[in-house]
Amino acid sequence: MRVKKERQLPKAQDVPRNFSDHRIWELAAEAKLPIGDELRFAAGVREAVLIYISEASAASDNGVQQEVHALLRAADRAVTARKNKDAACEDVAKRIERLSERARERLKDRSTRAAALEMPNPEAFRDIAQRVEACEAIARLCRVGACWEEGRLRPGGKRSITMASTLHAPELQQHPARREAELNFVMWLRLAYIEATGKRPSPTANPARPGPFARMVQLCLDKIQASANAVELLKELQRRSKGKKQDYQPSDQGIQDITPCQVKTPKHRPG
Repeated sequence: MRVKKERQLPKAQDVPRNFSDHRIWELAAEAKLPIGDELRFAAGVREAVLIYISEASAASDNGVQQEVHALLRAADRAVTARKNKDAACEDVAKRIERLSERARERLKDRSTRAAALEMPNPEAFRDIAQRVEACEAIARLCRVGACWEEGRLRPGGKRSITMASTLHAPELQQHPARREAELNFVMWLRLAYIEATGKRPSPTANPARPGPFARMVQLCLDKIQASANAVELLKELQRRSKGKKQDYQPSDQGIQDITPCQVKTPKHRPG
């Protein structure tokens, strides 16, 4: 079985050093990109990198759903375990400690709104006197209901009926969006260029001869280890923009006609 490689993200604290003014100007010079207000452009690029790190490190809806489902199953197993109960409860404790920020906040939110439910501390699962109650509490936090579902077809021609839990988690998406963080990164780079020069960069690029902006985007993508192709990202943004042609309103301001990707992006740029 192939092991899925985890995305290697730069650390936010390293951004000022790895994307210093001088280094960004070197990248722009290498791409032969005129950037006008150099200081403003460099600040915009750093801002784009920080936003990318935040978005790319956040768990997806499917990831949160899978985390909550796995935690619920582990808690149920620990409650009913007759053998190896210590190991089963330890498994729940470790899953609690490894929860993504999105999954943790979601469960904490349910705990806050349900006065009788509290998010147990991982150490409670290692205490013989508290562990069963802690596992039951986690199960109640993860599960908001249950329903009967048809299972697989039996040899006799009948389908099994199983009880399925309704999770306190986002619905599982059959076709989750891909490359949204990278697409938004290109959008923020485009905005940085507009603010620094007052001009829009080319919306597309020739794969055989990418222009200065596409080259700059690729250099930035390589530096943040995004494993993405700048030309393909620019083409995808252009395709989405054409799909929303009825909402397109040209503006002398230069940035009001940029169409954001279909993900949650910050309403206000971090100060």
